This record gives sequence, C-alpha cells and structure tokens, in this order.
Amino acid sequence: MSNQYAGNLHWSPDGKYIIFNTGHYRREYQIARIDLEPILPKFKEDDFDKLFRDPDKDKSGDNDNDKEKNGDGNYGDAPESAPETADPAIVNPPSAPGKKADAANVKKNSADGDSAKNKVKIVFEGIKRRIRFLTNPEDFARVLAIRPDSKLLIYRADVLGRPCLWSMSMEAERLHEYPRQLTTSGSYARNAFFIPDGKKLFYLENGMIYSMGITDDGERKSGPSSLNTRAELEVDFHREKMQVFDEAWRLIRDHFYDPAYHGCDWNQVYALFRPVAHGTHTDDEFLEVLRLMLGELNASHLGADGWWGRGAPDSYLGLDFDQKQLEKKGVFKIRYVLPEAPLRLAENPAREGEYLVEVDGVPLDGKNGEPAGAAAAQERQAGEDQAEFPGLAEGGAGSVCQADRHRES
Repeated sequence: MSNQYAGNLHWSPDGKYIIFNTGHYRREYQIARIDLEPILPKFKEDDFDKLFRDPDKDKSGDNDNDKEKNGDGNYGDAPESAPETADPAIVNPPSAPGKKADAANVKKNSADGDSAKNKVKIVFEGIKRRIRFLTNPEDFARVLAIRPDSKLLIYRADVLGRPCLWSMSMEAERLHEYPRQLTTSGSYARNAFFIPDGKKLFYLENGMIYSMGITDDGERKSGPSSLNTRAELEVDFHREKMQVFDEAWRLIRDHFYDPAYHGCDWNQVYALFRPVAHGTHTDDEFLEVLRLMLGELNASHLGADGWWGRGAPDSYLGLDFDQKQLEKKGVFKIRYVLPEAPLRLAENPAREGEYLVEVDGVPLDGKNGEPAGAAAAQERQAGEDQAEFPGLAEGGAGSVCQADRHRES
C-alpha cells in the first residue's frame, strides 16, 4: 500500500485506523491514514434539512422522522398496551446495595463493555482505496504518537528547514482543520508518549526529556519544560565493534537474496575478515573492514555506514577525471566539468584537459594517500596544461578549493 518505503506503523487505540509513514526514493516521507472500515458519507443536505425542524419537537421526541417503530408497527417509545400508570420504580426496581449478585452483574457488564470497546473489525474489501495522505511531501513528516482517545496525532515536520512538533485532529469532522504547531526549537524531537489521560506529552530532544501540556483541541497548554535527568554510559569500543561485526555477518547470512552468495563462501569470509576487524582501533578503520567484507559478495546496493566516524563532509568540485590516466599514471586529468559546478563558476574556471595538481596548497604527490605524482610532473613538463584556481574562498595562487578534502565521482 506504500509507494516504496513504509514503516513507523501506529495503530489507533480505538482500533479504527492505522497511521504510518510512506514515501518514494525520489520524494520525502508523507503520513498516511487508512480507516479499517468503510467511511459512511455525510451529506451537507442532512444539515440543511435540520434547519426546517422544530427544535421543541426534537427535544420532546415528536418528530416523526426521528421516531422508530416498535414491535407492533406503531411509532413511539413503548407499545400501546403498556399500562398508563406504570411506575418505573416498580417496573424496574433499583438494585439493593451490597448484594454479591448485583456486584457480579456490574462486573460482568463492565467486562462486556471492555470487550466491545477493544473489538476490532477490519473490512479488507476496498481497503487500498481508503488511504488518505495527511501531510505534504515537502514537510518530510514523521509520525510520533496518537493520543489515547484516538482523536489527536502528534508528528514532526520540517517547515523552512526547521523540524518542529505539530498536532493534527483525527476526528472526521475536523480533518479539514489546519495542524497546530507545538514547538519552535528547530530540533529533532522523537520518542513521544502521552500519559493515559492524554493531557500531557513527553518526548526526547537533544538528549533531554521534555513534557508539554496538551488541550483537548490539540493546542499547547503548557511547556515545553525539561526534566532534570542525568545518566552515564560507558562503551567498550573493542567489544562493541565485534558485536556489530558478528551481527552484520549474520544479517547477510540469513537474509541475502542469493542462497549461493554469488559463489562466495560466506563462512570463509567470516574467518578471513574477523581477525582483521579485531585489530581495528577507530570507527573509520572498522567501517572499511565491513565494506571490504561486503565487497566479497560483488553485489550492488550493499554498504556499511554509521553515524559515528563520519568526520567532516567532503566538498564536491563537479569534476570528472580521466580514469585511464588516473589508473595508469596516477594523474588527475580533468575529462569533464559539470554544468554549474563550483569550479566552472570560479573566476578562473576549470577546463577539460587540465590537471588537478594540489588541494589547499598541498600537492597531490602521494604523500597524503593520493596517487603518486611523478608521472603527472613529467606529463606537465611535456606541455600539458595544469589547473590553477586562485581562491574560491580565501586561497592563494595554486589553491583549488578551500575545503577540507575533495572526492570526485
């Protein structure tokens, strides 16, 4: 029922609908709602008809349209044969307090009520046509919580690049109302939970616990206020990395689509790479070993990554290099400059056929993990052009770009 990705499923406490995130790899996430039973249409003509009713008769129950026929085919609340002088106190005598039988009946009725309340009915016919999108793709919205009465949704959405908490009514007659903004911090709130009466919301933000009072209409009543909490966690890097390695290896073993692992002996791969992973000392080293292990499968769309060990982001010059020159001679000969690339827009733009010779004043001579540059020097002496871009930001002559490192594709 999703476009491509679906998850973060929330089932309404009353069992009437489900909420989840759905999206496509080219678009941001949306929040979708599916009602588990067909929605009965409500016509505006019904409200128009009420304008011509006599409110006094509605209160007294004299409107024929509102009456129901009894078993004898007559309209009214009681059959005509009922005694006119019947005393309700005699027909239905009140229960005497303190009797065990009455207590048992009350308990039974309460249990029956709970059973009826928790009963869930799903009509599968036509269910795929009952999906409704509650948010726009550009909001990048994510479901966080549904209030215990199932009448309010709490979600996170990005507006102008600032993630904030929002509330949205789930009542059918109020679905047309605009969402209400609850926070303005611009931080990613998560793990939101209501207390049982639905009047207060708790959530995590920036490593702290916050609480917020919520009105019945979904407005912010109080807060948000932080709770004074503190916790410490010690992590043994070497034990954790081996746990991660074993779990990653088992994940491929149990779920890789090809039982033959593309002709790879996956047990032998484990024996080969586990000692190497044991000798790593940084997150980057460990991730590299995981990627090499996955590379043995020779399969696309596989990789290893983590929030830790990312380092500073690379900058992109928008250059495509001659791969043959790079592989054979270790030189960065520019084959193509992408349109609107940073180095095409520079004061002295890059041109095809030139060479990238240094980054931030550091020559690409093999001392910093780049291919050796002896062949490049010989080729430049033979009359080839070389790329010198004086300062995209603050650089001097010969500086290509004021970024930490550069990675090209």
